[in-house]
Amino acid sequence: MTDTATNGSIGDSISKELMLRQTRMDPEVVELCKAINAIQGLETTSSCCGHGDTPFHIWFRVSYVKALYPITRCIDTRYGGAPTLPDDPYMGGWGRAWRCMAVDTDTAVEGQPGVCGVKFLLEGPTGELGYTQATELAGRIHRFFENADKYGHDYGVKLK
Repeated sequence: MTDTATNGSIGDSISKELMLRQTRMDPEVVELCKAINAIQGLETTSSCCGHGDTPFHIWFRVSYVKALYPITRCIDTRYGGAPTLPDDPYMGGWGRAWRCMAVDTDTAVEGQPGVCGVKFLLEGPTGELGYTQATELAGRIHRFFENADKYGHDYGVKLK
């Protein structure tokens, strides 16, 4: 598991190589962490690609609940969410490979007395399937914001 870095926008000039050198991130998580960090109200705190042995994980803080909307929309089966494991019997193989959930980390938020340590976890498949889908999911998040005006689905969530 490695720490993740915040970058200012999806089109930010921070290179993947620079993020890797500065934060010791797994290369497979960088694009998705950048996409999450570009959303106003979200900040990644740690991540792990799973190294082929465990599921893909990105933990993040949420400043306000509606900031979760782009992620949940992009993994939702009704809107072309990320594909599942090939043998998943539900939804013709779509929509269950990725999930977003609240987790209690048993730690307070540093510098914010009284703020609980609840974080969110984005979890995906293990191995190559997870790595490929993480990149696809980062692209879905990009397109969510590119098409927000066209479809009227941004609900006030903005990029940083």
